[in-house]
Amino acid sequence: MGKCPGCDLWNSFFEGHLKKEVPNLKKENLKSIKLLDCLDHKEFQKIEISNKEIAKIFGGGIVDSSTSLLCGEPGIGKSTFLLMLCQSIFEKNKNKKILYVSSEENEFEVAQRARRLNINNKNLLLLNEASIQSIRNVILSLEPILIVIDSIQTTYSEEVSAPLGSIIQIKDVVQNIQHLAKEKKMAFILVGHITKDGQNAGPKTLEHLVDSVFRLERKNKSPIREFKSLKNRYGKTDITSFFEMKENGLFPVERFNKRIFFNRLESKFGSCFGFQLLNEHLLLFEIEALVVENKNSFGKRICYGIENTRVQILVAIIEKYFDLKLSYFDIFLNIKSDFTLNSRESDLCIIMAILSSYHKLCFNLNTCFVGEVGLLGDISEIELDPEISNKIIREGITQLITNTQESPNKLLSILKINNIEQLRVYFQKKAPLLFCSDNR
Repeated sequence: MGKCPGCDLWNSFFEGHLKKEVPNLKKENLKSIKLLDCLDHKEFQKIEISNKEIAKIFGGGIVDSSTSLLCGEPGIGKSTFLLMLCQSIFEKNKNKKILYVSSEENEFEVAQRARRLNINNKNLLLLNEASIQSIRNVILSLEPILIVIDSIQTTYSEEVSAPLGSIIQIKDVVQNIQHLAKEKKMAFILVGHITKDGQNAGPKTLEHLVDSVFRLERKNKSPIREFKSLKNRYGKTDITSFFEMKENGLFPVERFNKRIFFNRLESKFGSCFGFQLLNEHLLLFEIEALVVENKNSFGKRICYGIENTRVQILVAIIEKYFDLKLSYFDIFLNIKSDFTLNSRESDLCIIMAILSSYHKLCFNLNTCFVGEVGLLGDISEIELDPEISNKIIREGITQLITNTQESPNKLLSILKINNIEQLRVYFQKKAPLLFCSDNR
């Protein structure tokens, strides 16, 4: 600036830096320093939840003074889930207030959803506000045990001039919430958006600031919702609860695998069954493979629900240890399941489905293949305890092809396979242990 607007002098401005004075350390400040060994080991106070599936994800309950982030794609049921969470907390804490802050939807839309879900919560208060300063004043006057903010991207701070949803705004809002949660010992749950590639929207600092990060997911258009714990300072991570979306809300899944395995009356070539263990749940899946010759060019690899790179590796293992040339064959793979398939123990099932389609051989309907296959053809060993084997039998499986010890249950027969080359003999002989009588 050339001219001063106050005294009308020219070139009277100069650049300078203000130094912030650092207060001297007083003896009183040393009183806050404590020895770690002298601190009492007290359990965190938790807000009880009546729904066992939800409580399991939160580690038995929501810790007071904690801040949690719940993310998920649009329309997956985040608001529905949170209203049902508020109802579950009310059933255990009927004299405590719960505040639901909606900065996206108006109060009539939230009330309409609550009526559809049959929410009967006399202590659930609704606030339609987006300013964190106004929200703070309401919280201090009501003193609720839980505050839900839907959503963090549409909440702003009046002290920051940045646009709504910007990195600076989100960080300032979350820091205000964190200070309030620790100071007043209140629990906060923040709803977060996701980007088009599935990542949590906003700065990565957002996930570092909060105490817990949870995610609501689904596979394709399945009614099953997977509630996952990605970060939890007060409990375990890598825990998943399953809910089914119905007209009147989300409910714990009563029967898994109801669309898998039971609707098939006869075996078909290219079909192979497997399972993965997720927490205490046994999740069945079916691999469908179609192998056809391509006479015009090199074969294509089209996969649904499986990483293409992983399939390329498994096809290379088949070519190596089964002496097959699949370069001029198109391979199409599909996973039939209501759940996300993340386990490498499905390797053996994928290989067997491809071989079944190539050789036009049908496996026994009550047989499952489980095992992670390495590049050298070895199959990783799995552990089967009596509880897991009982769950396998209840799903109608009577034979398991894998690398494990003897079956803890007499009703479940085990065909132990250490290496993929051992299965080559069974294919050559069309062994009745694996294949249906129609193949022989």
